[in-house]
Amino acid sequence: MLCLPSCGNCGQQSLDGEVVTLALDEMLEMLEKMHAGHFESLLLRVRAPVHLLPGREAPQTTRAIELLSAYEAQGRLGEIEEVLLRVAVPPAPTAVSYRRLEILHEDRFLIRDPTGGLYELPWRIPEFPRHHQADAIREARHWKRLHTLTERLYRGYRQLHVHMLRCVSMGASDVHRVSAQSCVNAIRPYAEDFADDIGRLPISVGESPPIASLRYLPVYCDAIKWSVGNPTPSEPFADGLLLVEHIEHLLLNGLHIADMILEKYFEDQGSGA
Repeated sequence: MLCLPSCGNCGQQSLDGEVVTLALDEMLEMLEKMHAGHFESLLLRVRAPVHLLPGREAPQTTRAIELLSAYEAQGRLGEIEEVLLRVAVPPAPTAVSYRRLEILHEDRFLIRDPTGGLYELPWRIPEFPRHHQADAIREARHWKRLHTLTERLYRGYRQLHVHMLRCVSMGASDVHRVSAQSCVNAIRPYAEDFADDIGRLPISVGESPPIASLRYLPVYCDAIKWSVGNPTPSEPFADGLLLVEHIEHLLLNGLHIADMILEKYFEDQGSGA
């Protein structure tokens, strides 16, 4: 049975000397009351070790307790507190519905899920750390599975990209818009499987920068579907088109990395290394 560490008064000091103004029970209560989308957004913002936390099927209270316990032990409660104080309570809704997708400063995508949870996707394609290459080669079978999943998704996003481009080139074409929406609907189950499989992969594979950036593909699908529903030409549709193109590049990058690792693995096998 999980137990939340005993909490002191507000103003407790973490291991690294950082002053935390919220008590642990206050943080737990805020985390418990957060919508699931906001909770997942918080995990992303504090770079939580999701491979060490219970999965999304576990009660949110259990996941929150594990998160607080881990961050208290590391003296990092201030990171959680900062995000809680900024985003735990979403701004009051206005008459204008918020956008699902925005490109900020041309260096990252800001994506909202239907509940308002925030996800960031960097514009720059992440590189695979060289110092992880040896570990990756030892886990070649996992990379083989990831290669298969990524290849399947890449074909779906490529088809979606083509239909969205035709929407732009042919004006307000309902045929291609319906085809694009159908593509998104077809991709989403695969994206969910992909995200679940990433969570089951060894940490050196699933948490590697090129792969971790694709963990929230289902949320990206929702943002793309929202974009496709906007008229062409329009900024939301154009942003969605850029996001699809960027995901294609991320998936293709993942395929290249998997190819490199598998090629090196078979070379080592052939040489008896």
